[in-house]
Amino acid sequence: MAKNLLELSDEEFVHKVNQAFVSEDFKNEFGSSIESLLQTGIDFLRNAIPRGDNFFTSSEKLVRILPPKIISSGPRSFFPLSFIHSNNYVSKRLALIGDSIHKIHPLAGQGVNMGFGDVICLKECLKDNMSSGNEIGSWSFLKDYESRRQKQAISKMIGIDSLNRLYTDDDYNNLLKTPIVAARTIGLTFSNRVIPFKSFFINQATK
Repeated sequence: MAKNLLELSDEEFVHKVNQAFVSEDFKNEFGSSIESLLQTGIDFLRNAIPRGDNFFTSSEKLVRILPPKIISSGPRSFFPLSFIHSNNYVSKRLALIGDSIHKIHPLAGQGVNMGFGDVICLKECLKDNMSSGNEIGSWSFLKDYESRRQKQAISKMIGIDSLNRLYTDDDYNNLLKTPIVAARTIGLTFSNRVIPFKSFFINQATK
């Protein structure tokens, strides 16, 4: 698709982008039906159980927001999405952070969040190391940083890659596409309306 977009004239490209802003081709009738049933069920539970508003959020009112309109296009280019993870975060007197050790799909800015998490963890490990009187580049300190960050980074990368695959269902046949649409609809609806789930994912996204 990216190569095809590059081959379009500026006028055709602008038209395609504006068309994408308002197109609803991505909607799936089966998924919409499941979501409607789930929303109704959650609303019922919220009102039926004691203190239901502590467990479920209220229904969101749909507000139609007009998309921006692109009027011109400058030079275009594209780069392939990558999923890369380094087996080693540290070496002798060296600690790596950010994109030098992990690259993920650009979903919700989680790549930069993971980089921030690396910096925070490295700072904490460094503080603990210095407080213990160890040399700043000690191997045990570096390995502690590597161990702590790999546990968080790998699980997050797998989750983001799985989420990306849930939404790239064009390559799947109908036999596989139906359960994929059902799974992502159920998962996203619950993660948005069930407060414990929502809090968990928000907490994970900020690490």
